[in-house]
Amino acid sequence: MFVGDTNRGWGSTGAEPFALERLDWTGKVPFEIKEMQVKPDGFELVFTKGVDRKAAAKIENDKLNTFTYLYRSDYESPEVGPREPGIESVSVSEDGMSVRLVAGELNVGHVHELSLNNVLSAEGESVLHPVAHYTLNYLPQ
Repeated sequence: MFVGDTNRGWGSTGAEPFALERLDWTGKVPFEIKEMQVKPDGFELVFTKGVDRKAAAKIENDKLNTFTYLYRSDYESPEVGPREPGIESVSVSEDGMSVRLVAGELNVGHVHELSLNNVLSAEGESVLHPVAHYTLNYLPQ
């Protein structure tokens, strides 16, 4: 895969204003959150590999925060309306490929930031990117 980079807009690292990079697939699948799907009372996470069922079932390994932004003509907004609804319950699927989280509260119009701590794959790998974000535009029934 070839990827083109530019420093227009968001800040970038490096001395050049542009780049063309080649990515080579190694064949190794990392342990990652593959999907984060909203449910009426929380979220379902689907992983690229099976989870360690004991580690994934611990509520204290998950942290959920929410915040929103002001809609205004200026380019940027600070985070506003922060809340910490928390996680009320966790259940792991039979095959270990997904985890269901019941949240204390879901806030329409807010970004939901989920942090996973000490959640491991069945082989003992840590989640490569343990923070996921979901902007909740509507609550499904």
